[in-house]
Amino acid sequence: MEKKDLRYFKQLLLKLQEELNQELSALEDEAKPVSPDKGLGRLTRQEALQAQSVALQTLAQRKLRAKKVSFALQRIDSGEYGVCLDCGEDIPYKRLEIQPEAVLCVECAAIRQKK
Repeated sequence: MEKKDLRYFKQLLLKLQEELNQELSALEDEAKPVSPDKGLGRLTRQEALQAQSVALQTLAQRKLRAKKVSFALQRIDSGEYGVCLDCGEDIPYKRLEIQPEAVLCVECAAIRQKK
C-alpha cells in the first residue's frame, strides 16, 4: 500500500477512534446501574432497565470496535496494514474504506463467518 493511502487510512482510523471514544463516554453513563428509586413506577423502572440493557450491549460492541481500530493503527505503524491475517493477500481498498479496521479479506471473512 502506498504512503498516501496509509496516511489516508490513518486519518480515517484516528477520526473513528475519536468518535468511538466520545460514544463510549456517553454510553458508560447510560449503562450505569438503575437505582431502585422509589419515585419510579413499575413500568418506568422496567423501561429504564431495558434502556440500560441496550446501552450495555451497544457499549460492548463499541469497545470491541475501539480495540479493532487501535489494532489497525498498530498495523499501520508496523507496516502490516491492509494485509489479510489469514491468507496474506491485500485487503481490497473499497473494503478498507467501508471498514478501515478490517483485518481479513472478503473471502477469509466469509470463511470464518461460516465456521
